[in-house]
Parts: sequence; C-alpha cells; structure tokens
Amino acid sequence: MLSLSVNAKFAVTIKIINQTNDTIKAFVDISDNVGSNSNNLVTQEILPRKDYSVEINVDKYSVLTGYGTFKKGGKSSEKYRMIMKKNDLFSVVVAMPDDGSNKSLTELTSSSNILEYDPKKFLVNDVTPKPIEALFSQYLGGLVAYIDSGNKKIPITTISPTDLKTRMKLIFGTSTASKEVNFINQNVQNITGSIPTIAQIGINWDNSSLYNVKIEFNKIGVIDYQSNGVNLATALNNLNNDERYNLGYLKAIHPSLKLRQINQAYVFEAVYIEINQGSSLGMSNEINASTFFTNKGNFKISRTSMDKKVFGNSYLGFWFTDASQDLTGSLNYALAFYYSVTNNTLAVKNDNDVIKDYNDLRKTNHTLPIFQNKQEILNFFSMQVDQFKNSNPDFKKDNLLQSIRVDMQDPVNKMSDIELKNTYEKLKLNNSGLPNTYDPNAAKLYIKILNDEK
Repeated sequence: MLSLSVNAKFAVTIKIINQTNDTIKAFVDISDNVGSNSNNLVTQEILPRKDYSVEINVDKYSVLTGYGTFKKGGKSSEKYRMIMKKNDLFSVVVAMPDDGSNKSLTELTSSSNILEYDPKKFLVNDVTPKPIEALFSQYLGGLVAYIDSGNKKIPITTISPTDLKTRMKLIFGTSTASKEVNFINQNVQNITGSIPTIAQIGINWDNSSLYNVKIEFNKIGVIDYQSNGVNLATALNNLNNDERYNLGYLKAIHPSLKLRQINQAYVFEAVYIEINQGSSLGMSNEINASTFFTNKGNFKISRTSMDKKVFGNSYLGFWFTDASQDLTGSLNYALAFYYSVTNNTLAVKNDNDVIKDYNDLRKTNHTLPIFQNKQEILNFFSMQVDQFKNSNPDFKKDNLLQSIRVDMQDPVNKMSDIELKNTYEKLKLNNSGLPNTYDPNAAKLYIKILNDEK
C-alpha cells in the first residue's frame, strides 16, 4: 500500500459569510506557512448578509488565510487554517466589532445642546471665554438698551450693575461631567458655534477628516441674576445726568429703542478640552473597536492629541429673558430730558449751527419733521417736553425739564472762558448729576439753573 505523500491534494470547501450591512470584497490566500509569501486563491464580492461557497483542491499542510475588505477602507481580522484532512471546511466570518459598529457621529448643525449651550441667545456675538469678573461688574444685573431687528436683538448701549449698584455675588453653573463628541464633514461655523471654547484651540479644521473631542467641565451652565435688594427703577432714576442724557439721545435717534435688565448668562468654573484627529483607513488596516464607520469613509482616531487646553473662571455670553424687568417706559423721561437740555443749549447758538445739529439728528431718525429755521426747531423740542409733562403730571415741576433761556444780558455771558469753566467745575463738586463732559453753552444753562434755585 502506498502512503500519502506531503504533496497530496485535498478538497477543501471554503465558505465566506458576510455578517455586515456593507458589500465586502472577500479574499482567501494560500501559503506554505503563516507569515510566508502567499498567493491569492479566492477573490469574491459578497453582498450584505450573504454567503459564498466554493470547493478547491489544495496541498496538504497548506495554510489558508481569509478576510474581507470594505469599500470605505479597512479590513476584517484575518482567520488562518492549516489543511490536514480531506474534505475540510474553511469558514470565514466577516463581521464588525461589536462596540466599534455602534460608535455614533454628532451632527453639529442640529445639535445645539452638547453642553446646553445656545449662542443664538447671546446679545453680543462673541463666544470666546472672557473673564467672569467682567460679567458681574459690567453686564449681569445691568441694563441693555436695544432695538429689535427681525428675530435679532441689537444692543445699542449698556448700563453696568456697578453703576446701578445692582451687582450680585459671583456664582457658577451647576453641571459637572464629561462628554465625548465625534464629527466629520462640518464647517468651521458649526464647530465653533456648537462646542464652547473650541475656537480658542486654533485648529485648522479639515472637513473631510474625523475628529474626536473630549470635554471635561466643572460648574458650567446658565445662571440667573439674583437681586441684591436694590430696586432697579430707583437705581435708574438715581443715575447721573450724563447717563440720562445719553439714553435720551439714543431714544431720539432710535424711536423703537427698548430697555431691559440682563438676567441670564452662560458661565463655567473650568473646561478641559482635547482634540484628536482620525485618519482614513487603507485596505490593509484592520478594523477593530476603535474604528468609526461613516458615509465618508472608515477612520481610526490617533492616540496622539492635536491639542489640549484648560480654561477657567469664564463666561461666554449674556442675554435677557421674558422674565427680566422691562424699563422701556423710563426712556420717555430720558427723551424729555434730552429734548429739554438740547432746547436750552441750542437757544444760545446761531441759526446755522442749530439747523446743522438738528439735521445731524435726522440722519439717523428720518421720522423727525423737516424744519427750515432755528425757531421751528426750538418750538418742536419744547413741545415734546410739554407733551411728556402733560402725560406725566408728576414731572411738571421737574427742574430738569424746565425751559431756560440765557439772554445776552445774563451775567454768565459776561464770563471769560476760564471763569465759565472754573465756575462749572466748582458746581460739579456739589452736584454729582452734572455731565462730566464740559460744553460751554450747556455749562451756562446749568449755572443759571442752579443759581436760580438758590
């Protein structure tokens, strides 16, 4: 009887099972031993969830290697088998790693709640981290004068809680945790608008790459203004005349101006952020649990971070809600004060200067009437003040709303420029409500008003 030689041929059934949801290209290679040069034995495209079988004769002790590759990059783990018996079965199962296939991508265009963070609310379009001290001294609890423009609120000026004496104590948000975000094919606006502080890392984003962002945050979130007991309306009335005059001027050039308290902000005590970039898989890269499967390709995240950074004690933005105090009605008094002071100031100017000043006002507020001479303008301003006092009888005797005229015979008109300025500066020492900015014509009026009150 003849013994079977080493070179005997054995029939082998090769079965390849595609357990993925993608079409794969399956390969079976043959070699003398594991690691030696191999030759391709089978190449076959297999549809999702389908099998493929073929019977082939191979030499005894041959080593078969089976695996599958994916159209978007990467290959399955390899399976080996040494053929040692007749009618052997070499079965290759091509599958995704259990935890790898479940990795999800974040769609930043529709995900505004990665950290319950909505920059569309912010009154100022600046999402960079800013020192939290500035928030409490300059904005939160203060007032914002603004105009509505469509769905957007445009701030014109703010009055700080420091000036109003409404400043609250420093607090932070309440959320402390960590998150991991993976995304691909996002533009820079989506990235910087959805993830706080990420713009400050300085990454040049490639929208064809996969990115992994790890975020750890401490005491982050929205905070509400907490009153310190100061009445806001009273605080506004106690402001100096510079602020009151400025608000009146802004109301004159922006008739739709509104005034609300800033009552919410987005703050954090600390944020740690780390960014890793993924690389596209070639066909030779084995797919495992760290692989991301996307419509744009299959990726693996690098173990080396592109950058990492810690931010502390910051705020990102502030705004007001429907629950904030609305002091828009107070602007009517500020407007009457502006018209009263302006009327008195213009009274001592020549016709051309008065017409020029008024036309400058109309450049911004086109709803103001057109006038041809100084007297018409003075009459208009005086009428605006009278209308306010008639609608608000409590202000009829308000000294700031009285018409004052400085005629050529008035003693203040006989002062030199130096005397006028020195007299005004002395009055300011005992009258904190006087404007800080020195204007000769306005100074004459204030000197006359205060002297008449004695």
